[in-house]
Amino acid sequence: DSSFDVVVLINVIEHVKNPIDICKRAFDMLKPGGCLIIRWPQFTFRNSLQSAPEHLHGYTGQSIRHLLINLNFYDLREYWAGIGDFTKDASIAKKIIAKSLNLLGLFIIKITFGKAQIPFLSRLILARKR
Repeated sequence: DSSFDVVVLINVIEHVKNPIDICKRAFDMLKPGGCLIIRWPQFTFRNSLQSAPEHLHGYTGQSIRHLLINLNFYDLREYWAGIGDFTKDASIAKKIIAKSLNLLGLFIIKITFGKAQIPFLSRLILARKR
């Protein structure tokens, strides 16, 4: 306990039966000031269960923030991570398509005030332990 600077959960939180316990354990493992990083696919709850039945939970940025704040994490920072992340060595045409889809997804989320979730975009949140 209290021995790690960083705990990283990439595409994990949506698969565990009790995400609160996982985040509590991460909190216990972190040193004061340590950082928890969570990345999860950005699906609506209903669609994530239908399209990927191994997903036990669906999250939005707001629901993850709520979970982490209730566990006494602070200094939360959210980021979008989309298909553009995976185009480092892609052709120019693939990069243009990826960036266009990314922008379209962000636009849809913006005009729906975060209520629409886009499957090809992931969210990333960083939170610190007090």
